[in-house]
Amino acid sequence: MNRKYSPEMRERALRMLAETRPSHPTMMSAVRHVAGLLGMSPETVRLSRLFGIKGVGEV
Repeated sequence: MNRKYSPEMRERALRMLAETRPSHPTMMSAVRHVAGLLGMSPETVRLSRLFGIKGVGEV
């Protein structure tokens, strides 16, 4: 699997998501907001949230 973003960058995205979530009506709007700020795709942030720091397919 291609690792474009480091675990530290994914952790940062998750922290930012937790901080900004209360000011957005839906989780997806918060995901899009954080992704835009960090220059990531919303799908990357969403999957990081679902799977934590481990990447998709990692055990």
